[in-house]
Amino acid sequence: MIRFSYPNEPDPQTPQEWEDLKNDPERSRVYPDLPQTETVSWEKLQELRENTDATFTVDSDDLLARALPEDEPDPSELSDTQPPTVVATGPEPGETGVSIDEGAWAVFSKPVSGGQFRLKGPDGTTVPGTSTAQNDDILTYDPDEPLAVNTQYTAEVSGARDAAGNEMVVPCVWSFTTGGTT
Repeated sequence: MIRFSYPNEPDPQTPQEWEDLKNDPERSRVYPDLPQTETVSWEKLQELRENTDATFTVDSDDLLARALPEDEPDPSELSDTQPPTVVATGPEPGETGVSIDEGAWAVFSKPVSGGQFRLKGPDGTTVPGTSTAQNDDILTYDPDEPLAVNTQYTAEVSGARDAAGNEMVVPCVWSFTTGGTT
């Protein structure tokens, strides 16, 4: 049942008053183009609402019997489906003359956790060192010992996840070459 009411019209207080209202075409304001035996679209109700200062209520049984229309979702409420990506690295890919005392770092597109950082020498062996997360979106790698001079190293960052559980799709891999001295 849809009931329209107007300002200054008293609401029924008893079940009998509600029944009387429902059965009184003048008071229940049933419009000829809205027969009670047919389903009324939300669009039609919206049109009526925009063309009058009347208000309407919908019987709770009607709400339980039909699904309400879905509003456009608020973009801020949409679930995060985008995985984190690396947006900056250091040393830069292809950089030469890097200090042998320098480590490597990667900046992510969003806060992450659980990322792995590996630094490998030219023969593919992992350089011993410590990986540390900073500011939730930066992962650093500090070698335990100075790097070898004039040597190409390959850095690889993988496995980082954002707060929604999205994991990096592809590891970020880049190389740099140390210089002759510190």
